[in-house]
Amino acid sequence: MKIFRPIGRVVKPMVNFPKWMDLGNLVQNAKHIKTMAKGVVTTSKTDRQESFEEAKSRLGLNEADVAVQIQQYRLLTTIFTTMGVLLFVYAFFHLFWGNSFASFFTWILSAISFCLAFRYHFWIFQMRKQRLGHGFGDYCKYLIGRG
Repeated sequence: MKIFRPIGRVVKPMVNFPKWMDLGNLVQNAKHIKTMAKGVVTTSKTDRQESFEEAKSRLGLNEADVAVQIQQYRLLTTIFTTMGVLLFVYAFFHLFWGNSFASFFTWILSAISFCLAFRYHFWIFQMRKQRLGHGFGDYCKYLIGRG
């Protein structure tokens, strides 16, 4: 195999695969994705521990402002829930006609819509209970009428 050594000496300086692949940038992107994934999974600690009343006074809100905010969040919850249901039905339409790619992305949009509806409804729950720091279990109890 001594025949290939001279060829390797000639070709190797001209062929630089790590540079062609931009290996440094690929490694940097992989580290960035890892950092972003850690940020999604871990929860951040809050800087302040305050009650609902303290938060209202800090933000300069009164009971009428909270009632208006509840009303606005209820409207947003209704809009996002309706949009999620319509997108979910539309995803089945795409699945029925054999367009699984469009169906997949429509389900993703539906999930995002339901997540936004949950977020606003959870905020309504906290405003009605007038206490911050409720957990998901408290929210579920509230939904079934025990909270």
